[in-house]
Amino acid sequence: MKAKYILMGLFFLAIGTVCGCGNGAGGGEGLNGAITVTATATGSVVTATATYTNPTHSNLIGVPISFSAQIGTQSVFLGEFNTNNSGTVAITFTPPGFNGTQTITVIATTASLTNFATLTMTGRSLAVTPPPAITSTAPAGTTVAIAIPANTTFVTVTNPFTTDLAGTAFNITNTFTSTHVGDTLVLGSTSTTTNTFGVAPFPGATATMTAPATVGATDTMTIIWTVIDSVTGLSGTGTTTVTLTST
Repeated sequence: MKAKYILMGLFFLAIGTVCGCGNGAGGGEGLNGAITVTATATGSVVTATATYTNPTHSNLIGVPISFSAQIGTQSVFLGEFNTNNSGTVAITFTPPGFNGTQTITVIATTASLTNFATLTMTGRSLAVTPPPAITSTAPAGTTVAIAIPANTTFVTVTNPFTTDLAGTAFNITNTFTSTHVGDTLVLGSTSTTTNTFGVAPFPGATATMTAPATVGATDTMTIIWTVIDSVTGLSGTGTTTVTLTST
């Protein structure tokens, strides 16, 4: 299923400047110069600006500057562009989608001059809101089915790379520990899908538990829910406890 996501504007700003000396290009060919770079991110869009300076030239139009970006372990070539008469060129780009937070390094090069700027961008993320804790009672020694109700806000997805909020499918699995060996847990469904707000519901579940033989004793089940989008690998967990007390 094609993954679809909600756009949420998340942005951070960081500017790095390194001076370099060497043979420039275009208006600065054969003379010492320097190049500086700034980079900002708004939502999914990065804006990078490179400025070439040369102490002996005032008209710096036409200096070719190549841009690339390092995103985690991935290197992306962004193209070559010519400066204006002030020696400046600005570009915008959207990096490939990623999960969590990444440091992006934008690199600008002209002839033997290279400089870079770094910024931090938050990509796809999710929050899991597990069903709240449940307490119940039953006569000592009896086995009962305890409903863990469905709810509408189990998973909430944010994604700056798309405006399409609906249709992200998550697989649901669980592991649990219980003080009674024979307890079981059955999910109403093993998948859930986001709506137009990027929210996916909990499908409900049933815990089958046995009240201890001693009145006042408890059987406690601790459940860890795991959700994962098999397309992007985006995942999260949440915990629910169910406590059954003998009467």
